[in-house]
Amino acid sequence: MQGAGKSLCAKAIATAWHWPLLRMDVGALYDRYVGESERRLRESLRQAEAMAPLVLWIDEIEKAFASAASRRPTGACRSACSAAC
Repeated sequence: MQGAGKSLCAKAIATAWHWPLLRMDVGALYDRYVGESERRLRESLRQAEAMAPLVLWIDEIEKAFASAASRRPTGACRSACSAAC
């Protein structure tokens, strides 16, 4: 939801709690090679855990779900693939 103030809210919470704010950019995690995106995510979360306590701001997380949905086969493709097997 654009313009709802999520970014401002994350910054305000970090300031109020006197904790560092770590921004995780989902777009930077994505890679076209199998397993690379997951490796990058694990590495980022390990880094965040090492810096804890902190406020983890996952910026534009909806993009990650949109790209994952676009890689999923459609219903027609699934039916054709299961019929072929």
